[in-house]
Amino acid sequence: MRITQSAMSESPPAIFADWLAALEARHLADFRVQEVTRALRALSAAYVERRRAGADRPAVHGTLDSAGKRAAFALFYAPLHFLTTYFVVLETGAESPPPSQILDLGCGTGAAGAAWAIAAGAASSVTGLDRHPWAVEEARRTYKDLGIDGRARPGDISRIPDMRPGGAIVAAYVLNELPEAARRQVEDRLLAAAANGVRVLVLEPIARGVTPWWEATAERFRAAEYKPAGKLEGKVAVITGGDSGIGRSVAVLYAREGADIAFTGLASERSDSDETKRAVEAAGRRCVIIEGDLAERSFCQSVIERTVKELGRLDIVVHNAAHQNHWNSLEELPDEEWDRTFRVNVYAYFWLVKAALPHLKPGAAIIASGSQTGIQGSGKLPAYSATKGAIHTLTKSLSQLLLDRGIRVNAVAPGPVWTPLNAADTGRTAKEVAKFGEHAPIGRPAQPEEVAPAYVFLASDADSSYITGEILNVLGGTTTAG
Repeated sequence: MRITQSAMSESPPAIFADWLAALEARHLADFRVQEVTRALRALSAAYVERRRAGADRPAVHGTLDSAGKRAAFALFYAPLHFLTTYFVVLETGAESPPPSQILDLGCGTGAAGAAWAIAAGAASSVTGLDRHPWAVEEARRTYKDLGIDGRARPGDISRIPDMRPGGAIVAAYVLNELPEAARRQVEDRLLAAAANGVRVLVLEPIARGVTPWWEATAERFRAAEYKPAGKLEGKVAVITGGDSGIGRSVAVLYAREGADIAFTGLASERSDSDETKRAVEAAGRRCVIIEGDLAERSFCQSVIERTVKELGRLDIVVHNAAHQNHWNSLEELPDEEWDRTFRVNVYAYFWLVKAALPHLKPGAAIIASGSQTGIQGSGKLPAYSATKGAIHTLTKSLSQLLLDRGIRVNAVAPGPVWTPLNAADTGRTAKEVAKFGEHAPIGRPAQPEEVAPAYVFLASDADSSYITGEILNVLGGTTTAG
C-alpha cells in the first residue's frame, strides 16, 4: 500500500517559471512572485529542519475553509497546488515507476495532475474530476497550455472510479471541503485503491492555528474565533446574497446564534449556495435557498412569501446583495447598467421591506449593506456608489417611518471586503483584483467574517435595542467617513 502525504523540497524547480508563464499568458497575471518565493523558502527551510529532526515527511501545506472564487483560485492557489505536487513527486519518484494514468480528484485548475505528469517525465495521461463546471473548463485549458495529455469532466468526487494497478490518484486540498460522511467514504476508497497497487497522493492540511500566507486572498466566512451566545434564538432571518461573501458569513453567524435562515442566490452559483446551506445546517438550523433575480419586483415579493411559508415567521431582513462594475468614464456607462445597479441595490431593498412589513412584529430588525463608497463616492463606481448613498438615506428614512411599529432599521457600511463581487467586476483586471484593499489604513481588505459580527450586533435586541437609523462604519482604520 502506498499513500504519500504532502511534503516540501528544498528549492523551487525551474518549472515554476513555466507554470507562471502559462497562466500569465491566459491573462491571469500578478502572482505576487516575490511573496510566493518568500513563502517557498520559508516552507522549504521548515521542511529541511523537520527532516533533520527525524520527522517523516511532515505536512507543511494547508487547505482553506473555502475555495474562494474563480479569480482568487487561479491567481494564488493553482501555483501552490502545482508546486506541492511537483515537489512530492520529485522526492518520491524514484520509489515508483511513472504512472500511466493519473486521476486528479477535485481538479480545480488541473494544477496537481499536470504537475505529476510533468514531474514524472513520461507519457502519463491525466483525468480531472470536479463538481464545479468552471473548474473543469480551467483544467482543460491548463492541460492544453502545458501540453498535457489530459481531459476533465464534471462529477461527484466521492465516487472515485476504479483505477488499474500502476495508476495514480492525487487529492489536492479537497477532502476537507466534503461533509464528514463523504470525506470518510473518499478516504476509504483511497485506502482501497492504494491496497490495489494505485499510488495515492493526498495533500494534507497545515497544523491548526497556523495561517498560510495565501489564505488572505480567500473568502473567509466561518469566524472560528466568534463565540455565539444565543442572541437570535428562535428567530428567522432572510438574507439577500447569502450564497457568498458578507451574506454567507452573516447567514452562518446568525445560525450559530440560533436563527433559521432563508437566503437568495443565483442559479448559476448553486454550488456556492450549497456551501452556505451546509454551514447553516451544521449549526443545527434550517436553511432555505431561494434563487432568482432581485432586479424583479415579483421575485423580491416571492422571497418574503417563501421565507414565511417555509420557516413560519420573519424577524430579520438583511438586504446585502449588490451589483457593481467599474467604469473608466461616464460615457462608457450604459443606461442599462445604471438601471440594473439601482434595481438590484436600491429597488430590491424597497420591494423587500415593503413585502416584509405585514410579517414583521415589534422587535424586528431590518439591516442593509451600505458602503464606504456611499459616504465618500468613487470615481470609477458612479452607479454603485450612488446606490450605496441612496441605501444610507433610505435606511434613515425607514427608521423614522417604522419607529412607532417597534422595528429598527440600520445599515453597515464596510470599507474594502474580499468577496466574489470583486472577482465578478468586469471593469477590473486580475492584477487590480489581486491588489484590492491594499490602500486601506489597515493594509488589506476585510474578510467577510470580520464584518459579519456587525450584522449580529444590529439584529440583536440584547445589543442594539436603542439603535436605529444608524450607518455603522467598518472601514479598517479610515477615520474620516463623514
